[in-house]
Amino acid sequence: MKTARENTVQGFIFVGEKFCEYEYFEIPIIAQMLAAEGVRTLELEIGIDDTLNLDAHRTRIEAFAEMLRQETGRSRRDKDAV
Repeated sequence: MKTARENTVQGFIFVGEKFCEYEYFEIPIIAQMLAAEGVRTLELEIGIDDTLNLDAHRTRIEAFAEMLRQETGRSRRDKDAV
C-alpha cells in the first residue's frame, strides 16, 4: 500500500490464471486495502491458451482506463473549483 500511496496509483489490475484458485485467495483482502486508499481494481482471469477472449479483455481494460481518466478529470475539476 505504501508504494500505491507514494505513486498516487489510481487503478490496479489483478491478472490470474483461470481455474488456479490459490492465486485468488488474497485478491479480496488486497482489493479491500486498495479500496480504502481510493484505488479502483479490475480482476481478469486469463487462460494460458485462451486466445478467443483477448478482445473482451482488451475492452474491459480500455473501459477501466477510461473510467480512471474520467475520475481523474473530475477530481482535478473539483480541486480547481475550490
